Amino acid sequence: MLTVLNRLRGEQITQRRLGKELYVSFPNVTVMLSRLEKVSLVERTVNAADRRERFVKITRQGRMLLKRIWEVQPDKLEQVTVGLTDNERLELARLLNKMIDQQIPPPDEDS
Repeated sequence: MLTVLNRLRGEQITQRRLGKELYVSFPNVTVMLSRLEKVSLVERTVNAADRRERFVKITRQGRMLLKRIWEVQPDKLEQVTVGLTDNERLELARLLNKMIDQQIPPPDEDS
């Protein structure tokens, strides 16, 4: 969630759009955002044009956490794939990308 918000941080991201980006239902997004908001990793503001809608953005603390995660991520990835050959790692990446490409979008919340 933080990675998506960081990637889209120049835009006004609604909770509904965030759910679609993550393939997560609107109620689940709301729960997840509440948890992140409590620890100051995201901030939500009411849309003045439509008070039922809220915009979400990553906070400075959220960006700092992502930076720390990205610093250790290569080492963690190496640790979990230590038993694989280079060819197996490439195959794993290919299969994971295939799974991502085949994801079926969630149904519209209005349906």
